[in-house]
Amino acid sequence: GKSWDIAFMGRLELEKGVDLIPSMLQLLSKEKQHNVSMVITGEGSFRNTLLGELERLNLDGTVEYLGVIPLEMVPEIINRSKVFIYPSRREPFGLSIVEAMACQTAVVSTNAFGPSEIITHGRDGIVVAPDSATELADAVHSILGNPAERNKMGAEARRTVESRFDISRHTAQLLEIYEDLVRRYT
Repeated sequence: GKSWDIAFMGRLELEKGVDLIPSMLQLLSKEKQHNVSMVITGEGSFRNTLLGELERLNLDGTVEYLGVIPLEMVPEIINRSKVFIYPSRREPFGLSIVEAMACQTAVVSTNAFGPSEIITHGRDGIVVAPDSATELADAVHSILGNPAERNKMGAEARRTVESRFDISRHTAQLLEIYEDLVRRYT
């Protein structure tokens, strides 16, 4: 089984939407009757406010805050989580979304430009409006409540990454270009 229901990994800043996490967890536990567990990693100027708010709402028992983690631990934590959330208010790309998708973990992201270019809503992830703890909670709830759908979404996400962000293919193409240049100029 998985260790956590929800994972957030990233900079703990307002632009990342981390201020929505306490309300989202409250909605999930009160309205949806989900006894959710969450893991948070990262550092940022909103860290103390976030942890203080979780404590004030008696949610600190459901959240494991790991601080800054070594890069090689990222896939392990994603793999041990059911849902990866990315509530960012603005985002040029969102590498961690691709990492989560590669791990076959269902992703809930905002439709900020960047993530919306990566995720096909309802197929390989769920896209919600920024600034809405309610939409975030609803999306997480729908994924947690339906393991079969969650697995299907994870598998689709992995396929998306393989077809669109094939690192080995990309590397092979680069090497060909370099070899060509070397041949031409030596």
